[in-house]
Amino acid sequence: MAVVIGLSRQGQKKLPFYRIVVKQKGTKRDGKFIEIVGNHNPLLNPAVSSFKEERVKHWITEGAIPSLLVSNLLEKSFPGYYKGIVAARKAKIKAKRDARKAKQGPVTKKEISAKKAIKSKPAVKKAKKKK
Repeated sequence: MAVVIGLSRQGQKKLPFYRIVVKQKGTKRDGKFIEIVGNHNPLLNPAVSSFKEERVKHWITEGAIPSLLVSNLLEKSFPGYYKGIVAARKAKIKAKRDARKAKQGPVTKKEISAKKAIKSKPAVKKAKKKK
């Protein structure tokens, strides 16, 4: 399963602070996690977040995908490093996509219309045989 860097809520009612944790993709927000890599306090003005730099960099190079808020926090904390990682990932994905398209070859209009025709046919029910 994929690994994600996300937030886990802590604190009292109406006084939240968040742990930045590494967890598997399907787990709940406050559920099991693999490792704590930082914390974020949104109540302070400006909001304060701290990371364990080595561990965050380790997990990102291992393929962990940060959530939207965590990625914004990472961009503020490690501006050059994180943008470089994202750019490298996007280039890798684009290269794979281009290779797949080149392998498939060009798609003809007949193939497209045949696929549409198959999808648009209604399902035919089989009649029960009488004994």
